[in-house]
Amino acid sequence: MQFLAFVQQLAEQKKRDGHEKTAANYVSALRAFRRFLCKSKQGSLTLHQVTEDVIRRFEHHLLRECGVRRNTSSAYIRSLRAAYNESVRLHLCTDRHPFMGVYTGVDRTCKRAIGESDLQRLFFSDLGANHHLAFSRDLFYFSFLGHGIPFIDMAKLCTDDMRGSHLSYARSKTGQRLTTEICPAMNQIIRRWHVIGSRRLFPIIGFPFRQSDYEAALRRYNRHLQLLARLFDIKGGLNSYSARHSWASEAYRLGVAVDTISSCMGHTTEATTRIYLRSLSTQLTDLQLQPVLDAYQRPLG
Repeated sequence: MQFLAFVQQLAEQKKRDGHEKTAANYVSALRAFRRFLCKSKQGSLTLHQVTEDVIRRFEHHLLRECGVRRNTSSAYIRSLRAAYNESVRLHLCTDRHPFMGVYTGVDRTCKRAIGESDLQRLFFSDLGANHHLAFSRDLFYFSFLGHGIPFIDMAKLCTDDMRGSHLSYARSKTGQRLTTEICPAMNQIIRRWHVIGSRRLFPIIGFPFRQSDYEAALRRYNRHLQLLARLFDIKGGLNSYSARHSWASEAYRLGVAVDTISSCMGHTTEATTRIYLRSLSTQLTDLQLQPVLDAYQRPLG
């Protein structure tokens, strides 16, 4: 059986079973692998032709020729590995361990939080008539004010989630229900962008939820955030996670207890929250210790 056809069938089955995210992961990996095969003029492969050499060359193609990050390459390869393992389980081929020599882990990414001065310029600068950038900036601001609401949860928000002066929603990742006060600035953003008569709070995706619509909206949002980062000279850039990391870091910097931050973000353990705060904690410690260095640091005689 052809490997690409098997991955496609698996993606379609996952979608029918309601596992849209997994199906989308298969499709993304499938597209990347198909582009690699076309470029290498290798044509399609049978399951038996998926070898360690092929997968190594695919990884090299992703990292060196396409310039993707190692985590992205790893995600594609993990999806292909899962599909291959399923073919082995179904006795469609013999396991030749083709994924042994490639990276399938997850690197710790650098801190995505941005500082106070960058946040102030981003939130309160006039973007003029640039409707699309203004919308993405306001969504970022809304996410920040809402204790770092993830983009997928913000996209899914409905008018029914507004309960008086509070917003109550279920996290897509865990199903945990979180409640956030709607502050005046959040209310202003809702009034500015909500389409009268729509069930969605913001015109990000339609109703009902479709994974493909969400992924297109996420790509558009991240593209706009990158443009905003360049516009405001924000070092390290911006992405859909930056608002969440920035809120956690600012809350911690301003004295909010870690357990409170953890609860507001819907983390099941404080250990997860501390991953968000680790680099900021180092910065704060350095600042707190600076007076000691100033008092006792002298040139050696």
